[in-house]
Amino acid sequence: SCSSIIKKAVKTSCAHSNISAGDYLLIDARQSGAQGFLDRRSVIRWLLNLAFAVCGRLLFPPPCVSLDPLHNNGTEVSCTLSWSDYVQVSHPQLLIDAVPSNHSRILEVPEYWGWRCHNILKKQSRSWVSRMGHNITIQPSSRLRDMANGVLDDIGLSENTTFIGLHIRRGDAVKTCNTAVHRVVKKVRKFFSSTNSTGLPAPLLYWSDETESAYHADLTKALMAIEHTLISRVIHVDPILHPVAQNNYDVFAAELILEDRARATDTFIELRRHYACRR
Repeated sequence: SCSSIIKKAVKTSCAHSNISAGDYLLIDARQSGAQGFLDRRSVIRWLLNLAFAVCGRLLFPPPCVSLDPLHNNGTEVSCTLSWSDYVQVSHPQLLIDAVPSNHSRILEVPEYWGWRCHNILKKQSRSWVSRMGHNITIQPSSRLRDMANGVLDDIGLSENTTFIGLHIRRGDAVKTCNTAVHRVVKKVRKFFSSTNSTGLPAPLLYWSDETESAYHADLTKALMAIEHTLISRVIHVDPILHPVAQNNYDVFAAELILEDRARATDTFIELRRHYACRR
């Protein structure tokens, strides 16, 4: 079981920097299904923590297998892309997508072991984290950071410029979240009524999976009509990203970086799920 493996592991030691050259346990998660980017990233992080705790490596399906074509216009992402094109792992040698020749022990695990072991590891944290130094961290890859920075460069903003980020999910979410133009404007007005005016007016950057040009034209016009003292200009991010992206997952992942930057300054607004629409 996950618990017994971890309890045994905390009694041993290993050099993670040399793990790819030595004897280790290979955590085989190739049976994991295809889901969206955030879901797969979370599972990878959880299973990497397990691999890290037991002095092992994680074998996880590449993006072309594990990212659902549903979110990419029904098309699989290219198999030339690896997870290193999307994530930067604090211990990159622990994440692989092909069976290496030098492993001696292999353990097939269902993906639900990710969150189950994650909870067990939290309870064991004092023993294994203190021994190994720190937890696994996952950051966006340099490729994605370059794409996000490219958006700011394209519209003449520095990395330190405050902007308002707005994510509008249409597509499969319209039944649970009303994102008609007037509802979006109402949400944005509510945001301004509850925030301080420091850094305003500021550019509003928004991204959405909506493909109808009329929606974007109406939305931009309505947002600019709110108050010029709050919004200096409105920029639709997707048309900037699509020409430099290989697929929709690239666009989404780069926009997550912009989202994180807006969250850091408390200037992010989301309309993508029912819980966000009700606030």
